[in-house]
Amino acid sequence: MSNKNYLPSREADLLAWTKNLSVKLLAAPEYYGVSAPQANAYDDAQSAFASAYGLAQDPLTRSNPFIEDKNVKKTALIEATRAMVAILQASPMMTNEKRGLLEISIRDRESTPVGRPTVAPSMRIEGVMGRTVTLCIYDPTSARKRSKVKGAIGAWVYSFVGEDYPTDPLLWQFEGAASKYTYEVTFHDAAPGARVWLCAAWVTLKGETGPISMPESANLQIGGVGAKAGLKKAA
Repeated sequence: MSNKNYLPSREADLLAWTKNLSVKLLAAPEYYGVSAPQANAYDDAQSAFASAYGLAQDPLTRSNPFIEDKNVKKTALIEATRAMVAILQASPMMTNEKRGLLEISIRDRESTPVGRPTVAPSMRIEGVMGRTVTLCIYDPTSARKRSKVKGAIGAWVYSFVGEDYPTDPLLWQFEGAASKYTYEVTFHDAAPGARVWLCAAWVTLKGETGPISMPESANLQIGGVGAKAGLKKAA
């Protein structure tokens, strides 16, 4: 495999590289083997980083809060990029020519197909710090609590702000791809003390998702230091 380290290390280069990927996926998602919602979700992550990067670089707005927000958006974009590239690499529509256009790694052999996950992840809200919620996502069927189900590269995470969670999946907000046991979601626009809901679904290299976990919730902090979340599991 060539071009193994496809993600640029400099933030300005990362911005340009991810913009190229986003533009091409938005223009022709099916051509590259992804869905329009997947392309739109990736563009949201790229646009969020681009905006935060601009504020952090502008001498008129450059300050610690904007720099911290930029770093959060950068981490989310990198996770979304790695998840998206994994989906692209596994797509039967992918060719080395298309990999070159997207500037991702050239593969020497095809990936082994995996099936769609049949088990929903277990999820636990670990704590709340201000507007940031930390959650743990793991395989409920495994004795190794930090493991994923077989074939999953991570989990899509979704959120909702409100007293009761909706049954309409279109009302949930996509929060990115969790590739590790713990994952942080920051509700930048939610009011202090608001109740927020989170759920997740395993995702494979092909972008196939399994069942959604039961939603769980916590209240954002109104003030003070971080604490364990007083979480609520949906009935």
